[in-house]
Amino acid sequence: RPAPLLAARVARRGFAVRTTGPQRLPHYDYAERKQSWDAKLARGFYTAFGDATALVRARDGGLAIIGGGEEVHLEFEAAPPPPPGHTRHFVLRFHGWAKDMDLYTRDGDQVGPLPRPQSIAPDLLAHGARLNERHNVRFQDGL
Repeated sequence: RPAPLLAARVARRGFAVRTTGPQRLPHYDYAERKQSWDAKLARGFYTAFGDATALVRARDGGLAIIGGGEEVHLEFEAAPPPPPGHTRHFVLRFHGWAKDMDLYTRDGDQVGPLPRPQSIAPDLLAHGARLNERHNVRFQDGL
């Protein structure tokens, strides 16, 4: 059954410490963090730290835009425990994009242009655009 979204927050969390295990398998320790890494941010506007629920609640073109060392923390309504002898599995379904700064990524050095969803009604897209204007106001110069 779907679990209703209660809250979404954008925060600077730092970078999970990486270690290399057997057969060079990487492990990232979410509990141990470094504040900097050998990465830079693309130039452009990112989501302000704090509440971002309106940006991620619906598929309307609103985007939570985060950079390296940042996260979107999601909280959902708790589900009742499974019956005895059953196992619960969680599936996170989302719509979004990932853009890297690879040499061959078009406009990889900047956040924009933002993708335009194709299958969303124009009135919802207009609502998403207003959400983006209101929440995506934290400018990073790409250095």
